[in-house]
Order: sequence, then structure tokens, then C-alpha cells
Amino acid sequence: MKKLLLTILFLFFAQSLFAQYPIRDDAGEFQFIDKTTGDFVTVDITNKTFTISGVTAVFKLNTLTTVER
Repeated sequence: MKKLLLTILFLFFAQSLFAQYPIRDDAGEFQFIDKTTGDFVTVDITNKTFTISGVTAVFKLNTLTTVER
């Protein structure tokens, strides 16, 4: 339940950064369209981390305040 809530929270955050609607591909990754460039940005949710390609940020589930840039 906690993981689901954190996933929903993250998707809301990523949606506000990139696109209006996430696209989930067959690999289980979420893709968003960058509002400024129109490029696809991949969001990979694995091993309790969120990795956003193109932004070079890692959001850890156990410490939501940790952002590596």
C-alpha cells in the first residue's frame, strides 16, 4: 500500500514536470513528453528508486527528500 501511494505521488510530481499524460511501455517504464523540447523522457521505477532519464535525477522511496543531480 505504501509503495502504491508513493508511486502515485511520484507520477503526480513527474506529470507536473513533463507531460499531461504518462505513457507506459511494455518494459514497465513510464514515458513523459518534455514540455520544452517535445522529447520523450523515460521514468524507470525499479529497486525502490525513480530514475528519470534526461533529467539525471534519482528519487529514493525511503527518503523522498533525496534528489541527486
